[in-house]
Amino acid sequence: MTATSETARTLLTLSSVSRVFGGLTAVDDVSMDLRDHEILGLIGPNGAGKSTLFNVVSGVHRATRGSVTFDGTDITKMKPHTISRRGLTRTLQDAGVFSSMSVRANVEGVRGASRRGRATTDTDQLLATCGLSGVSEAMAGELPHGYERRLSIALALATAPRLLCLDEPLSGLNEAETDEILTLVRDLRDEHRVSVLFIDHNMRAVMRLCDRVVVLDRGQLICDGPPAEVQKDPKMIEAYLG
Repeated sequence: MTATSETARTLLTLSSVSRVFGGLTAVDDVSMDLRDHEILGLIGPNGAGKSTLFNVVSGVHRATRGSVTFDGTDITKMKPHTISRRGLTRTLQDAGVFSSMSVRANVEGVRGASRRGRATTDTDQLLATCGLSGVSEAMAGELPHGYERRLSIALALATAPRLLCLDEPLSGLNEAETDEILTLVRDLRDEHRVSVLFIDHNMRAVMRLCDRVVVLDRGQLICDGPPAEVQKDPKMIEAYLG
């Protein structure tokens, strides 16, 4: 049974979510959901509100209006560390690693700090899952960019998430590195049963990877559906080509 089947349970729900900064409405009345074991892509032109919506979901920003529900619990007013402990974890665009520590020490530090009972994956197993076994003793600050992205994902996995929010994990990667990250994300869903919310500017990669794609434009949700349908939607084409 695929993640997008009608019987799949809803894991994350946004209901009429808006986020206003002063006089600017960055996210405008967005309602969407993400199902258990689904890879959901979130795309849109620059300034569409993608990062703001990510920040609302993860607790960095509080919704001005509307609500966010994760696994049946309203998390709208929760702080990021509380949300993470409930099983919703995000990566950062700047990787978020400690450059002066080894790869292994970075992962072990996050595992030790996590209070989630599900955070029981062995460090060596986690490193192997992310393709980091061969560089486990290297300093994080000396890693090639592709491995730095893998480490960022490993740090998020160390909290044993049910939902992993990936913020531009393909930024700066070449084609081979991109393919490796896409394979890793699929494996996380298929082998480790992790749901994924995926934001990136690499349109081709998003369409290849995701079960379903949501498109934002000027803070509003304009498309939601399978990649093949979204790519042909006139509203999506208009948003990107103007």
